Amino acid sequence: MEKDLAFFGASSAQLPAWLRNEPDEQEFTVYAVNVPAWTLFARMGTQWRHDGWQRSGLDYNVLFQIMDRQGLDHAEQLLRLDQVSIIEQAYISALRERSKT
Repeated sequence: MEKDLAFFGASSAQLPAWLRNEPDEQEFTVYAVNVPAWTLFARMGTQWRHDGWQRSGLDYNVLFQIMDRQGLDHAEQLLRLDQVSIIEQAYISALRERSKT
């Protein structure tokens, strides 16, 4: 890869850590009670809305379609929506912090 990057006048040191296959600087634990919400958030990985070049939020139309297919009742859907919204906002905040560096 170094040879290919050098062709373009770059080096692997200029790449973000995830492209260099380096471990992320933070590990985290998902508590069992949050696994359903985390799984739903992960399933939504390709369903982001964008504001220019930045992710602005998840497409909730798709979120509700997935929850309907999971057979969740109205109360469970509202709970998952709240949980996924918290994860989503933290994720967007982390992305914006990373883009400042």
